[in-house]
Amino acid sequence: MATHISASKLVELVETANKGGKMYACIVDGMLALGADPTNPTVAVDLSVEALVPYRKDVAPKATIRPSRKSGDYWMEVMGERHEYGSLRDLLGGSLRSIEDLASGSLEKLARIKPRSKRIVSRDKSALFDSPELVEKYAAPLMDGWWYGINNSADETRTWLERACNCAGLECGNDFRTSLGK
Repeated sequence: MATHISASKLVELVETANKGGKMYACIVDGMLALGADPTNPTVAVDLSVEALVPYRKDVAPKATIRPSRKSGDYWMEVMGERHEYGSLRDLLGGSLRSIEDLASGSLEKLARIKPRSKRIVSRDKSALFDSPELVEKYAAPLMDGWWYGINNSADETRTWLERACNCAGLECGNDFRTSLGK
């Protein structure tokens, strides 16, 4: 039985393993194995869980290292200019920066919106989430002076981008579109 993985996901896994740029890859026992020494792999790509695992020929591996969440290729278009992204996080961040560039002050307006326990942008990262643990895990720099929350589903990302468009006076589906549906 064949196990399938998208080429972009495989590339992402290999790049994650090959941070220093000195890894070699080989096929061993049906796995893509990687290591600095071509004859002694240290990690392998486990296609069944789409993750990097320690390579041990005598032990069935368990997933331990996962790259950032990625389930496909994403894009957004603002005023006819298209940008491509590899993750929801990057789509959200790039879109928010583009919207702010187009309509300065949009992030200030968006920062005032807090539907339940989180807001999407803030000048103070501790204001993103009600829980300090979430702040430490899911707050990331967006641009100078701004932070954003990076743990969002596709639906949450779409909703936040619609709110950002409203703050900027952009029409979703016309001035601003994404691969997420608007």
